Amino acid sequence: MECAPEMAFTIAESVKSAFKSDVAVSVGLAPHSLRAVDHSGMDQIAKMAKSLSPNAPVHLHVSEQVDEVRQCVAHYGKNPIELLAASTTLDQRWVLVHCTHATEQDFKLIADANACVALCPMTEANLGDGHVNLSAMLTAKCRYGIGSDSQVALAPKVEWLMLEYSQRLLKRERNVASVSGMSVGRTLLEASSQSAEHALGRPTGKFALGYQADMVELEVMDPAFVGIEDDRILDAWIFAADRSVVSNVMVAGDWIVKSGVHRNEQPLRQRYEAALRRLRG
Repeated sequence: MECAPEMAFTIAESVKSAFKSDVAVSVGLAPHSLRAVDHSGMDQIAKMAKSLSPNAPVHLHVSEQVDEVRQCVAHYGKNPIELLAASTTLDQRWVLVHCTHATEQDFKLIADANACVALCPMTEANLGDGHVNLSAMLTAKCRYGIGSDSQVALAPKVEWLMLEYSQRLLKRERNVASVSGMSVGRTLLEASSQSAEHALGRPTGKFALGYQADMVELEVMDPAFVGIEDDRILDAWIFAADRSVVSNVMVAGDWIVKSGVHRNEQPLRQRYEAALRRLRG
């Protein structure tokens, strides 16, 4: 079933109304890609998103696969990111997902627009689509974070690990993501936190007045952290510890996970298992 921009906007308005009292929920629009949505409609979609909220994000998959880029250049004479920039005004509300085959010029364009990139390293690896040019992205001072996309992994630390290790294998270097003398772990965490406010369309990503209290607590008594201090704790979490070291998770000031257990784990698990049985016949 085709979902026209007007239908997507109506759905988004309904979601916004249904969750208007929930500060942890924000609404935006996500036209899947330039393959799924005509580029001539991107400006209309951007304006629709802004009418939902001045900060409503617009997420779009772009330059994800080699053939996508080749076909776009052959048909339009521009690569997907160039075509998007020619179709609408990119700004801080735009979140470009993947950018696996983006060029140095593409990253400069994204950075100049103050848009951000959402990398999904585990999905990109699972699908065999390739790896982003992280060095070019860092040189352009492009904002970036991580996401799960296909849900092949549901742990941020796994996405960060795959991102850094893929770059090490590519460049045969260590600590590729590190900038300004910070550890890799701190660099990746700060980059994702700084882009979160724009990617989610709500005040998050830092401990500051006016920002929502979103935080993760680690069980630092785990053997992976013995003798580890300061920023190196983040490196130990990402590269050495099991994900079970996440003990508590707070979202917008509300504890969602306590002692490693989601407060709605049992009913969610039952609904998920029922859905899988239906899907698998």
